[in-house]
Amino acid sequence: MRTRSVRMKKHKFIIWLVLGIIAIVALLFIISNQTDSEKNDNKNVAIVKDFKEITSIKVLADKKVELKKESDQWRLQGVGREQNNEKVSHFVETMQGLQGVEANVKPNEVSLQFPEVTVVFADEDGDKQRVSVGQTNVNGDKYYIEHHETETIYLVDRTDIETIPLNVNSLLDNQIISINAKELEKIDIENGTEIIQLRNDSPFTERESLAHISGWYMYQPYKSVYSVAFSKMEAILGGLEGLTKTQVVEDATKLGKTDFKITFQAKDQSETLLIGEPAANQQYYAKLEGEDEVFTVTTEALEPYSHPSFDLIDHFVHILPLNAVKELKIQSNEYHWTVLGEHKRSEDEEETESSFIINDKPIRLIDWREAYQTLAGLTFDEVVEDLPQEMERELMIQYTADTDQEQDPTYSLEFLSMDDKYFALNKNNEGIDFIIEKDKVYQALEALANVLP
Repeated sequence: MRTRSVRMKKHKFIIWLVLGIIAIVALLFIISNQTDSEKNDNKNVAIVKDFKEITSIKVLADKKVELKKESDQWRLQGVGREQNNEKVSHFVETMQGLQGVEANVKPNEVSLQFPEVTVVFADEDGDKQRVSVGQTNVNGDKYYIEHHETETIYLVDRTDIETIPLNVNSLLDNQIISINAKELEKIDIENGTEIIQLRNDSPFTERESLAHISGWYMYQPYKSVYSVAFSKMEAILGGLEGLTKTQVVEDATKLGKTDFKITFQAKDQSETLLIGEPAANQQYYAKLEGEDEVFTVTTEALEPYSHPSFDLIDHFVHILPLNAVKELKIQSNEYHWTVLGEHKRSEDEEETESSFIINDKPIRLIDWREAYQTLAGLTFDEVVEDLPQEMERELMIQYTADTDQEQDPTYSLEFLSMDDKYFALNKNNEGIDFIIEKDKVYQALEALANVLP
């Protein structure tokens, strides 16, 4: 009896052991199936057969996208805007080279029973190949797709599948402004509060303009012309590529009132962007003047063009390189200076040997250069608002530039006393735009006095 019992226990143990092994093998098979669902010795194979014969591609998703081959060129169908040829070519070339590894799964296991995205390839005879997109694998780097005609499921690189456009906007030229940044000559910004005019034609001579790094100048809204700050101008010009249509809007009335508009002007071309009411997700409704299409553009893309004029310009009182100073006159109750400069330049003007004198006495160049930087670095503080009815001139600074012209230009800076704290600055007798703290001005003059003989 004991021997029989031992045999039965051994028999049960063997049964459970076999069942355990079967369960482990099945589990490993399932895990292997979910991670790659393919045999390791399988190779990538082309999915769309005879692609050279394909003349039509349709993407069936939330909205249909259709392309047709016309004289060896693929063209979007049923759109009223220019397609982005680079995006179209990239999509078509990706589909032509689409490859995958056969996967041993059933459609309902990988969301292919009711696919949300199907691409239909057809030739001139109407023969079709349908490719549907299912879910990603466990690693998330591949998609399961099914070729319906061959009833084969493949694993395909995620990057290839994500080139499939889910709407026509993905393949359209969404660039709003067609003018190249290098072609721009003028930008007008009307923001509902002020009109800002930026131009790249310098009011200064070439030698003077070397100190104005951005090469752009603000002609409005101020009485005088001021240099646009390099960082701000860089963002404005670089932002042209970021001005793109995020979505075309069917209801044109959503545009609303357009108090904000930007006009970009080249030599023979002008385009005006009208910005209307705010839209969802940090966007605005917008359109191009003269066109019917309304679209959205992100607030971030509009940011470079949304600054008030004061924030766009350099705040320097006057910028003139030291090696272009022919004469500097400073007149006040305390100071009466006339500094003369002489400059010997190389033929390419990359090297300049400068010297300065006052009352026939030479000024030590190294000290004068440092002191002059203090004067040249003077910046105004605020836009003028309320001015006293009467103001007296307390200081006058005049620059004469060395330009090798018949008549070298002279610039006058008149400092009018508003109160104990501020000067009103009248530049070139053109009117008052800004105010500046008196302490800053007199500190710069003291720096000059310390080096003058």
